[in-house]
Amino acid sequence: MKTITVWNRKGGVGKTTLSFNLASCLATEHQKKVLGIDLDEQKNFSLMLEKGTGRTKADIVKLAKDNFKDMKKAVYKGKNVDYIRGSHAKAYVQTINGLYEGLKSLRDYDYVIIDCPASFSHIVQSAIYAADFVLVPIGLDAFSKDNLNLVSTSIESVRQAKELNEMEVDEEDFMVDIPWSIVVNRVANRKNQKETFTDLVYKHDYPMLDICISETTTVATANSMKKPVYLHRSHATVAQDIRDMVDLIREEVE
Repeated sequence: MKTITVWNRKGGVGKTTLSFNLASCLATEHQKKVLGIDLDEQKNFSLMLEKGTGRTKADIVKLAKDNFKDMKKAVYKGKNVDYIRGSHAKAYVQTINGLYEGLKSLRDYDYVIIDCPASFSHIVQSAIYAADFVLVPIGLDAFSKDNLNLVSTSIESVRQAKELNEMEVDEEDFMVDIPWSIVVNRVANRKNQKETFTDLVYKHDYPMLDICISETTTVATANSMKKPVYLHRSHATVAQDIRDMVDLIREEVE
C-alpha cells in the first residue's frame, strides 16, 4: 500500500480537485484499489466521492479521537474509490504517528489518497508522517512561490519527528524519508506565470514533477458533476495532464 498526501499550507491551489482526479484515475485507468481520506473541514473530497452513504459511520474526527483504531469500520464504498468521511469539526490527534499506525489495518488497498486542509495542524502533520509521497500543488503566483520555503521546512520538521520515532520502531519497511514534489496547477499561457515557473525551475532546488496542469473551465464543470476530468472530457489537454501526473507519481512511489 502506498499513501499519497496532497497538501500545501496555502489555500486555493486545487488540492481537493487533484486528490479526486488522482484517486479516480488510479482506480479506473490503472485498476488499483484506492481509498480516499478527507481531512479538510470543508469536506469537499467526501462530497465528490460519496455514493449514497447509507448507515452512518465514524468520520475523521471520531477516528482521531480514538487514535485511528478500527479504521476499516469507517470506510464507505464509493463508485470507484472508497473513502473515509471528513467532518466540519476540527480533528485532534493524540500522537503524530497515530494515522500511520491506523493505516496498517487497510493494507488491502493499493493506494490511500489523503486530502489535507491548508494548515499545519496536528492532523496534517500526522498525514505527512504517514505519507510515502507528498504532492504539493501550487499556482504560479508570487505568494505560492514564497510559501514553498515554509512547506519545505514543515515537511522537514515532520521528517525529524519520524526519525526520532524510528529509534523505538523495529520495522523493515519503516521509511524515515518523506519524498515530496510540487505540481504546478492551473497554468495559462501568461507572461508572469512563465517568469514564476522559470524562477522555480532554475533558481531554486525544490522537487518538481515534470508536468503542469492546464487552466480550463473543463475542470470546474467536471467538479460540479462530481466526475473526474478525464471521464468528462477524455481528449481535453487537462485530462492528459492529469494522466501524465498520475504516471509520474506512480514512478515516484512504486
